[in-house]
Amino acid sequence: MAEELKMTDVPNLKGVTVGKFASKNIHEGSKIESDNARSYKKPLAQKYFHVFETYDSESGQLNWTHKVISNFKAMIMGTYHGNEKIHTALYAAEYCYKFNRRKLGNSAYLRLLAALVQ
Repeated sequence: MAEELKMTDVPNLKGVTVGKFASKNIHEGSKIESDNARSYKKPLAQKYFHVFETYDSESGQLNWTHKVISNFKAMIMGTYHGNEKIHTALYAAEYCYKFNRRKLGNSAYLRLLAALVQ
């Protein structure tokens, strides 16, 4: 299961776009596990420990990824139905905030500390 989630909207999945997202959001030297998409290989190989493989759709290896995406879609459709796509990045930020704070529980102190550190 994912420890922390970061999502945003991107115009495409070209290598340049993936590289920009990674450099803004992922620490250099971090381990990244992904599928075998060509657009990931070159930009991620330069600054990250990139492990990639071709996933079998029947194996269930990406169940958490699919669950996170489907829950995000359900949140948008249930809460923000009818709103424009220009706000997708804000919706993603809200969803990630809620997802990431689940491990902090109800402790206001821990949530405040986590917010200050970020």
